[in-house]
Amino acid sequence: MTFMNLLRKNKNWIIGLIIITVFDFFIQPQVEKHYLKFDIENFTKLYYFKIIITATAILAVSIIAYSLIKRKSFEIIAGYFLGLVLFCFIFFFVMQSVLTTVILFVNKLDSKSEHKEVYKILYVTDNKFISAYNINRNDDFIDEKKFLNSKQNINLKKLKVGDTLVFDMNVGLFGVDYFIKN
Repeated sequence: MTFMNLLRKNKNWIIGLIIITVFDFFIQPQVEKHYLKFDIENFTKLYYFKIIITATAILAVSIIAYSLIKRKSFEIIAGYFLGLVLFCFIFFFVMQSVLTTVILFVNKLDSKSEHKEVYKILYVTDNKFISAYNINRNDDFIDEKKFLNSKQNINLKKLKVGDTLVFDMNVGLFGVDYFIKN
């Protein structure tokens, strides 16, 4: 088998790998810079598993209904069902970062409301690194990278421990907060 035959035979896998690579290294960082780490993790913990279950259930009911209409045997229907459930869970877990990126991108297309998030600075070193916590949520922290992405017009040299940072946020289509660009 020549190299070209190997490429032709596996072109769909290669295209899929290229798409996943582009998402992971180029698109995902661009989408995630509009979100706080806390909001992304919260979305993943609270909703991603529910999305998997709902999508799998819809597909499973569709496959079973189609199989019953076509008068397939119970063994064939059970095989379809188990294969589909296994495929969906593997697909959704392997593709979690891509699907999360797509959902966060769509979330940003429409906003429901605006609000402010207030963070108090805990740590400042050499005017290069800051760490701050949300005064309303104890488990919500921010680092200098997110700060610089959202508030590029503030000089880090002027910040000190105890100062507060106020971020203007939008609540997106799916209820996930994102930065309002300044």
